[in-house]
Parts: sequence; C-alpha cells; structure tokens
Amino acid sequence: MILFDGKRDIDALRAMMPDPKFDETFELLVAGGFVAAPGAAAANESTIAEGNSPAAVVAEEVVDDGPEIEPAKLEMARNFMLNSLRHFNGPYANIDLREQILKSKSGRELRSLKEPWRDSIVLTKMGQLRVEELQQQLGGLLG
Repeated sequence: MILFDGKRDIDALRAMMPDPKFDETFELLVAGGFVAAPGAAAANESTIAEGNSPAAVVAEEVVDDGPEIEPAKLEMARNFMLNSLRHFNGPYANIDLREQILKSKSGRELRSLKEPWRDSIVLTKMGQLRVEELQQQLGGLLG
C-alpha cells in the first residue's frame, strides 16, 4: 500500500511489482475503496498526477472534524476504545484496529475509527446490548 502514494502512475507501479495478477489486485483495491481509480476527480492537491499519466491515490475518508480535543481527553478516548475492544472481543481480536487507535494523533483520526470500533463491538451479544451506552461515553470524550 505504501507504493500507492499518488506520485506514481499505474505503469510505474506495474514495473515495480512484476505480478501477473497486478491488474486484478489493483481493481480489488479500487473496489474496496483503498485507492482511488486512476483519473478519478478529487478535491485535494494530492490527486494531481505527475506527467501525463493518471495517478493512483490513497483514498481518504472524509470525517467530520468537530472540535479539536485536548491531549488528556484524546488519551482517555484512545484508552476507552482499546479497553472496550479488549473487554468485548478479547485480547487477540482486532489487532489492526487497535494499532490504528494507538497511532492516532488527533481527534479527527480517532473519530474516523469510531465506525470500525462500533462494528467490532457489536460482533458479540454483550457488545450489542451495550453499544449505545458505549457510543455515548465515547462521544462525550471526542466531542
């Protein structure tokens, strides 16, 4: 995924990754929303392709910015999300999501993880029963 930085066109990526199934893999990434289709119109400057070729651009989910939160509340929200995942899903589930939560540096980043966090919580019966309460508590921390 690091290769899809928006600075290389598809031909350059294909040359770097001589995989006979490159086109198939790339189509799956586009379909999954992980990268933008070449030539897709986008509102930010990172979508401008170098040269005459369209660029593959990492898709960025638009998230409500909301008010920026103070570092102490950010840490509390981060811990709340991690602890609730551990409690409802066990210590070895959702490793990727936990890493994303740990690496989040702003309220915006943490807010963008609320939906995957919620989706993980509701995988268990107890999580389904308490998800509304947990969302309210998290909302109080993230604003």
